Amino acid sequence: MLVTILLIIVILMLFITIFMLWTSLGHQHGNEMETAVKQALHESNFLGSLGKFEARTQEIARAQQGLIPRFEELQRLTSSLAEHTKNVETSHQTLERLLRVPGTRGAFGELALEGILQDQLPPTMFGIRKHVCGVVPDAHIITEQGVICIDSKFPMDNFSNAENADDPKEKASFTKQFIKDTKVHLEKVRLDYVRPESGTTEFAFVFIPSEAVYYFLVKNGFELLLQYAKKGVQVTSPLTLTHKLELIRAGIHAAKLTKEAQKVQKQLQDISRLFGELDENWRIFYSRHLKNLANKAEEVDQAYKKVRNEFEKIKN
Repeated sequence: MLVTILLIIVILMLFITIFMLWTSLGHQHGNEMETAVKQALHESNFLGSLGKFEARTQEIARAQQGLIPRFEELQRLTSSLAEHTKNVETSHQTLERLLRVPGTRGAFGELALEGILQDQLPPTMFGIRKHVCGVVPDAHIITEQGVICIDSKFPMDNFSNAENADDPKEKASFTKQFIKDTKVHLEKVRLDYVRPESGTTEFAFVFIPSEAVYYFLVKNGFELLLQYAKKGVQVTSPLTLTHKLELIRAGIHAAKLTKEAQKVQKQLQDISRLFGELDENWRIFYSRHLKNLANKAEEVDQAYKKVRNEFEKIKN
């Protein structure tokens, strides 16, 4: 619509200019000017181009009308996405506030850990806050190799301080203290939950319920994590713990298949032994008893024939 209005204005200005030129040149040149204008318009095919331009303008207008519903739908989706983003941000802020309070943080960690274990393992394979191997871990997993203890408490105060610090020196200081706190906690987990002599496996899990805290620790304390992983303490997040549980479940399934294969192999060995005994008995029976029976049958038949001949003589 705007293009059409601009086109009309341009045409009006063109004709006004022509009219002013015609007036200024005088009446005597009016006919010549009119003829020249008509000839110029004819030669330039201005009117034809104007018609094509108008048709193209209408096509563009129709296309714009067709795009309006799509723009409205895009605007609606954009508003919905913005609202969803705001909800996620609010949830993230709420989670961060929960993780700042030690008591709430511990309860949240245990709840998140229990949810992951319930999703990944059957109820008979894990327990929550149960007494095992002389200790009471936050959770444990039962395997053929022993009990895997899981700790879901983690010192996060200095992590929050480091995240909220604006001064680079303060951020570095809080980060350093966070790594120290982590080392103390990992050592405690190693002493409490890595006890193969009492029935645990040679490793334990430390569960951090926040991916942000986990990756902050990986970034700033990778050497510490590597050091304690060699000592049997593996730090996990919701994603990494899920992956480890899948490996544990696959290992248990493989062990079960191995047991079934061993059972089948033993059954085949028993059948083979029984078949060997049957073969030996059949060989003895066939080569000895059956042949003896055949010989005895021949002797009995000969004796029978003799008796029958004697009876025939008596009869005659």
